Amino acid sequence: FVPINMGAFPELLLESELFGYEKGAFTGADSRKQGLFESAQGGTLFLDEVGDISPDLQRLLIKAVEEKQYLPLGDDRPRRSSFRLITATNLTPDELRRRLHPDFLDRISLLTVQLPALREVPEELPWLWPDVYREAARRCGISEVTLPPEGAAGRHVAEILARHPLPGNLRDLFRV
Repeated sequence: FVPINMGAFPELLLESELFGYEKGAFTGADSRKQGLFESAQGGTLFLDEVGDISPDLQRLLIKAVEEKQYLPLGDDRPRRSSFRLITATNLTPDELRRRLHPDFLDRISLLTVQLPALREVPEELPWLWPDVYREAARRCGISEVTLPPEGAAGRHVAEILARHPLPGNLRDLFRV
């Protein structure tokens, strides 16, 4: 499983991260670098925030997705990589259609799953909150004993969270 946040990199750096590069491909390329396509061989490549991909990079990705073939920077020999592609976005379908080239969108949207925002399904909070709380505590290196996520205290927290607008969705639960 190879994840990458497409909005976290400038376009040129993103291209080298995805396709990799050969030694001498550009100033500072002192050695060969394996790209994420190569790393994902036989597995899954997860492109998060796919709506942030530039039009030029979308055109390059079409061939890689369709033909499982790509060209590392500074190389003249195409490479092959067979991987499962999963993409994600928080954009509406209409906004995604405006941002993405129709051919690219067609290739990445064979199966689309739309998940409602957590604020639209507050009834999910009582079962979700304890797991989020435990994970947040683990990430922070603290003990859960200060506020047990189950029982009356956990239900009370879930009730309060259900009234919160949760604009960042699950991220808001982790901030709590």
